Amino acid sequence: DAEIRRFHTILKPQLKTIKSDLHIVKKAFRDAVLKFLQQLKFHPDITLRSLSFRLNFNEFYKVSYTSKSTA
Repeated sequence: DAEIRRFHTILKPQLKTIKSDLHIVKKAFRDAVLKFLQQLKFHPDITLRSLSFRLNFNEFYKVSYTSKSTA
């Protein structure tokens, strides 16, 4: 009974905060990978362009190849 109260008063809010932080990190990582793949796709070196394909061979990260990134 005391453990259940402890969970609801202390641990549950901490888990909610950790989950929120993890979501933020997940989005930042995904955005960084997408930007990296986009930059590789238009790199003048063919080896690096093929690296873009190899890193995303199953197309998990949907990259738009229609606009050239300048960043």
